[in-house]
Amino acid sequence: MELRLPVLGLPTFESDLRLLVKEVQERNTRYTQDLLHKCYENILFDYARQWITFDTGLQQFRPKRTKKWMPKPVTNKYSVVLRPLVSQLVGFDPILQYAPTSEDPVDVATANVASRIVEIAKQETGIAAELAKQARWTVLTGNAWRISGYDGDERYGMVPEQAEMCVACQKTIMADDIQQEGGCPTCIAQGQQSPGFVPAMDMMGQPIMGQRPRGALFSELGTVFEMEYDHEASSFKDSLYAMRMRSRDKEWCKSRFNLSDEELTAATSTMTPLINQRYLQSLAFVSPLSYQVYFAKPYRENRVLVTELWIDPTKESPEGLYAILVGQNIVYSGPYKYHAPDSQPDSPRAMRTITHFGYQEALGRVAYNTPANDLPAKQRTRNELAAIWRLHSRRSANSILWLPASTKVSKVPGEE
Repeated sequence: MELRLPVLGLPTFESDLRLLVKEVQERNTRYTQDLLHKCYENILFDYARQWITFDTGLQQFRPKRTKKWMPKPVTNKYSVVLRPLVSQLVGFDPILQYAPTSEDPVDVATANVASRIVEIAKQETGIAAELAKQARWTVLTGNAWRISGYDGDERYGMVPEQAEMCVACQKTIMADDIQQEGGCPTCIAQGQQSPGFVPAMDMMGQPIMGQRPRGALFSELGTVFEMEYDHEASSFKDSLYAMRMRSRDKEWCKSRFNLSDEELTAATSTMTPLINQRYLQSLAFVSPLSYQVYFAKPYRENRVLVTELWIDPTKESPEGLYAILVGQNIVYSGPYKYHAPDSQPDSPRAMRTITHFGYQEALGRVAYNTPANDLPAKQRTRNELAAIWRLHSRRSANSILWLPASTKVSKVPGEE
């Protein structure tokens, strides 16, 4: 089925967007379920849940069927072998500093400010605390993503800001509203373009102040169970689209996107067919002592699916497309918010701020490989040998002797 890329402004934009998201979710899940199964198995082995098998009929992992008297020892060498690899990745933290290109005091000051900004960004995003988690995902599944940007939500607090006044219509407006509307809303409604803006003053000549959200930098971790892309592209950056799927609490979506209870209830059922989300949800409840079937329910009543979609610039959409869907509800859509660092002031180049990390390059696909894929077979063999040793030790210590009748032995001296 040939899909039509959604284009902002077209009458069919919303229907095209929903159709594209649905098709990517279902098509990629069918194509990549083997990769997801392997990644999930690696995580279960790291949790010491190793006496498992994949049921091809149920399409899920389950405990391996054995006799009740069969011991199931686990000496988790799998996790021990991978631990140094995780430590090496966590310990790699490159120092980013800017150096002046000349001895000019302006260049020196600029370099110092830029280096300071890097440190502030690290503190605000909390990237240092996330490195250990990112390293473990990279080692166990071979892949991890960083989604970065600036969140202007009001939950980070408000700061004062002077309002602007349109030169043409004399209307007072905040700078954020000017940027969001693409100019003065009043002039746009009248079919004309504002010639510019000046700082707004009251009758006493004092600045007219308003408030804007302070906002904060963010850098979030994306996992192999959340990200979708063109798996046959030469690299992640060459994939025309990228999509991230996460389950969120209903109350989080209600407060963030102002959705009604009816809309959230309808959004719950969209999680049912997504294998990757069912794997990801079940990880929250798997532990070394759990005996559950290793697959989450189709959905939980308090969770909804939140999908973020990025489509790189095309001829029809030169500024790219970024959209957020809660279930089938489109809560945001617009062009890319960020420009590439090498863009020129007069010709900005839109860019999606997602970075793909991988352990070992795999030929013919975007997803990376990991040495963790080679270890489950060895760990299984070790567990089975340990079970055999334990059975032999039980039977060797059993105080039963088989005595042929011809020996005429009536009493066996000594101890077992």
